[in-house]
Amino acid sequence: MTISFRCLAITAVCLISTSSFAADWIWSSSKPQHGETAWFRHEFNLEKPGEATLTITADNSYAVYVNGGLVGMQRLTEDWAEPDQYILNRALRSGKNSIAVRSINDEGAAAVMVSLKTKDGDQEVLIETGAHWKARGNLQPKWSALDAHGGGWGNAHSFGEVGRTEPWGTLKPASKPASPIEFQQFRERGTPFELLDGDRVVLLGGTFIERAQRYGLLEAALQTRFPDRKFTVRNLAWSADTVWADSRGIFDTPEVGYAQMVEQIRELQPTVIMLNYGANEAFAGQAGLERFLAGYRQLMDDLSVTGASMIVVSPHPLTKLPKPLPDPARQNERLREYSRALAIMAEERGVAFADLYAATAKSKLGPDHTDDGLHFNEAGYQVMARNLVEAAFGGSASLPSSVKPELREAIVRKNELYFHSWRPQNITYLFLFRKHEQGNNAKEVEAFRPLIDDLEARIASLKKSAEK
Repeated sequence: MTISFRCLAITAVCLISTSSFAADWIWSSSKPQHGETAWFRHEFNLEKPGEATLTITADNSYAVYVNGGLVGMQRLTEDWAEPDQYILNRALRSGKNSIAVRSINDEGAAAVMVSLKTKDGDQEVLIETGAHWKARGNLQPKWSALDAHGGGWGNAHSFGEVGRTEPWGTLKPASKPASPIEFQQFRERGTPFELLDGDRVVLLGGTFIERAQRYGLLEAALQTRFPDRKFTVRNLAWSADTVWADSRGIFDTPEVGYAQMVEQIRELQPTVIMLNYGANEAFAGQAGLERFLAGYRQLMDDLSVTGASMIVVSPHPLTKLPKPLPDPARQNERLREYSRALAIMAEERGVAFADLYAATAKSKLGPDHTDDGLHFNEAGYQVMARNLVEAAFGGSASLPSSVKPELREAIVRKNELYFHSWRPQNITYLFLFRKHEQGNNAKEVEAFRPLIDDLEARIASLKKSAEK
């Protein structure tokens, strides 16, 4: 048995005055367009890197990566005049380093500024945005990676120095942290993996995970598997989604949806993340496998800033139903191939793996469990919830049908309220391009939080009473 832990290396803080900046406001062109996205990169070398402080803001949003790892994000709705600061511990390395930034222009003027202060041995080093940074106006694969390559990068356009350039003027002092995460999660990694008291579990994936919340059976199986542990579960899955967040762009690109997803997960400060991808990607077969694994690794890298332990859950096989529905044998072979590849990837990265494919293949699923062979009904989730819990945590899990109805009802209601809090039906009017019409109602989303907290307390109470 080994002890495995991940310590957070990036903590948001507020340290230095903005008056010390010599950074320029930059963009990919001299005339930013409404709604456009710009990408920036800068590479530099250090011999003996030390602790560093990175200060950043953007008009109107940013996502910043250091050496390919996601450091932080700022939403379109936040105040660009108030920069965010991050301390980077052990993020810089000897040799080549890189800073990469993605920014979106909401409307009007657009620009990004970055200032990185560090030491190289005893020497003070200042890395700041300017016309020497590289920029582009279209997405390139691996654009944020340390080893990014390919053409299409030109020099950034500089609008001038921070504090001396209109329309931005002087920045405010950095007075608030940017989604700080200041905990360390230590977890015994034997067999089986266990949920601990106080865990915050995030479920991430596509249709199988999203639809689970309507029945409450998956969370019920988790709760009954660890009856003496108090933990919370948040379902952030999105139907038909992929590791590239293809379903999440709404009116923007998938990349924007991806960035928003990662930011939301960071804000939840999870201690455990269960990832279930591959169901859609497997249609590409062998030809798409390496791209899928590369996307999966990137996602895990971007989520690693949370310090959460991760469980990679394989996709499940499709259920064979009578004709005229097609035989899923060929697709199941692809799904099994992807599941095997995920098992190897999980082992290489030292994270837990749940073989949902193998667990489901042993189940006798038929027309009573699914309407189309792909998506499960309530009876199907009765079986699949047990399959997933046993695959992820070992041992024998009870069928969720034995759960007290009151507990399951509280779980379903909690899931419903949480879903409406992060995916409101009128999201375009509350947070997106029509927020100028009804954006004042966005404050009502906060009203969901105490209701969700009350239901969490009820779940804990019902779970405790069930033990007696």
